[in-house]
Amino acid sequence: MNKSTKNHYSSQEDDFIKANYHKISTEEISKKLNRTRNAIIRRAFLIGATNKRKNLWKKYSRRLCKIYNSMKDRCYNLTQREIKYKYWGGKGIGICDEWLNNKIAFLEWAINNGYTKNLSLDRIESNGNYEPNNCQWVTKQVNCSRTIRKKITQEIIDEIRTSKEKQKVLMIKFGLSRNTIWRYKNNDNWFNEKKKLNLKRKIRKL
Repeated sequence: MNKSTKNHYSSQEDDFIKANYHKISTEEISKKLNRTRNAIIRRAFLIGATNKRKNLWKKYSRRLCKIYNSMKDRCYNLTQREIKYKYWGGKGIGICDEWLNNKIAFLEWAINNGYTKNLSLDRIESNGNYEPNNCQWVTKQVNCSRTIRKKITQEIIDEIRTSKEKQKVLMIKFGLSRNTIWRYKNNDNWFNEKKKLNLKRKIRKL
């Protein structure tokens, strides 16, 4: 199909968008109509082709927008340097242009690639960027199991107890839960009791 004027759409183009918007990707439609992807999305909203997709966004967009904003904070928000930026953006991890410049593109990718409310965003290659080919939706348990954690020693526990850093900073720094940090800070005997319990379990197995 030939591209008409920049802001004018023929009835054929509108019919094509309505018929295919929920069947094929917006990238394919933009190529066939020789228009930008964002222009296709805007036009689809105007001609009422997006009702089904609007319902999907209503259902998921609130949490997805939080995930999207958190992703941007980790990579680019320098005010988060002490808590988040240091471990993501500070290591050179960024977001692909498609997602960074278009939140809708991220929402569409999420909905079309298995997103549900009980899943978390995960990078397949931990040193890679946030982009469609390097991201997946996994459970929190899987996401936590892929987190690089330090071996907890008595020296680390002493550092946690004496540290004046915020709890969030310590959680990210040592890869520990909020509850675990609190226990190390407030229960002197908890670590030793845990070691004894693990030893008892090993003896029982033998």
